[in-house]
Amino acid sequence: MANTPSCSFSFGWHMTGNTIILIDEIETHLHTKYMNRMFQALKALVIGNRRLSIVFTTHNRELIQVFDQLRREPGITKGGDLIEDDKS
Repeated sequence: MANTPSCSFSFGWHMTGNTIILIDEIETHLHTKYMNRMFQALKALVIGNRRLSIVFTTHNRELIQVFDQLRREPGITKGGDLIEDDKS
């Protein structure tokens, strides 16, 4: 893929059989351009490390659309719940 973002995370960690990264409010303080870059880099990180799970929360509808839980992507297992406000 020509437009695959490079991913060079350096956490100073080693992965175990079940490594989990938790990110609360993943969009906080990020411009949309950088939020999308970060999200693509996290996807690349998951694809390259099958023992890794990333769990995040967001209120950003654009990011929810980028994630698109129903779209299948090679190397990524998606799951979770979308909780929407009932504003009727």
